[in-house]
Amino acid sequence: MPAHKNSDELLQVIAHFNAAVTNQRLYAVQHPQMARYLNNAFEALIQAVRAQGELTFIVVDGELVINNHTLSSRTPHLRQFVQILTRCAIERVSFAPGMTLAELTALTQDLAATDRAVVRGSAGIKLGKLKMASTSSRMGVLSPEARQKMKELGLLDDKPIDEMKEVFQSIQAARQVPMGALNQVVHGFISGMLYNIQPLGLLTSLKSSDEYTFTHAINVCVLTMAQAEMLGIKSGRLHDIGVAAALHDVGKMFVPDEILNKPGKLNDDEWTLMRHHTIRGARYILKMDGLPRLAFLAALEHHIRYDGGGYPELEKGWKPNIVSQMIAVADLFDAMRSRRPYQAPKPDDLVVKILAEERGTTFNPLLVDNFLHILQRHGTDQSAPAASDANGP
Repeated sequence: MPAHKNSDELLQVIAHFNAAVTNQRLYAVQHPQMARYLNNAFEALIQAVRAQGELTFIVVDGELVINNHTLSSRTPHLRQFVQILTRCAIERVSFAPGMTLAELTALTQDLAATDRAVVRGSAGIKLGKLKMASTSSRMGVLSPEARQKMKELGLLDDKPIDEMKEVFQSIQAARQVPMGALNQVVHGFISGMLYNIQPLGLLTSLKSSDEYTFTHAINVCVLTMAQAEMLGIKSGRLHDIGVAAALHDVGKMFVPDEILNKPGKLNDDEWTLMRHHTIRGARYILKMDGLPRLAFLAALEHHIRYDGGGYPELEKGWKPNIVSQMIAVADLFDAMRSRRPYQAPKPDDLVVKILAEERGTTFNPLLVDNFLHILQRHGTDQSAPAASDANGP
């Protein structure tokens, strides 16, 4: 993950902020010396916010990410800033253009206090944690209107999973894709987004290891359409993108279960078969009627890295379609949060950290920024289900 291009200026901002917090413990807020520290911090923050629109600091495993760029410095100022936020259980703080000196003063007072359990956010300074709650708590924050709409769309029960099962069972039998069932799934999620049901609230939890293929297809479909919508892509194009994302792993239907679910490391022959699922999936889709060309590209390209690595090996200079690149981000995000026979689910903060670290190498950096923005925008409002935790076979 690249360093922030304005790292020196941001370190000065952090230094002024640290001084304001530290000196709150030494001086009364009315003291002239305290006023100087607060004014210095306020002016530095305002200048940075003017330059960037909004300034968001995220602490991930002790590292500081600023507007989705890492701050690589190891200075005492940076360490102190991370310690201040960590001590108060703050994982994210955003300074908006409308921030006032009074809001900054209240924040530094809360951060400096040793006997205050709650640190207050405000209109100009947002605080929170980048976390994903359980399915039950996700449903708890839905408005009655949203819950009713999801019920009408068939998104509150097992209907999407049943429809996706029908799709993949047909694929496994090498039959024609049942487009009615597939379209029903995709249209349901598009309709949910049109009714402003947040995309992370549409994700499906894994209930058993046997359902991983279907829940993963659903979640990658939702997460890819959410990325596309955030980029301004409209509903007509979203349908093709949803179909392509739902079918990205069709080639795994032709990989033996003992390889897909092997607890240990794959040997060379098994790994060759696994890697071949991209080509087998693309070939299958080519034979089917009524599928968008995007579905062929997604099946073929979703394991090709942004830097040209990955598989399958295609002609030199091959550039994956932008939808395939979006699917790659969604694929890794959902897979890392799911329990499989060969891996435990990873904590949400580690998933975010891995995505950020792979920005510009495995993944398109602009798409990682877009995806992290989705998490930041919706993570505390209407959270995704907890990492899928079904037992392996």
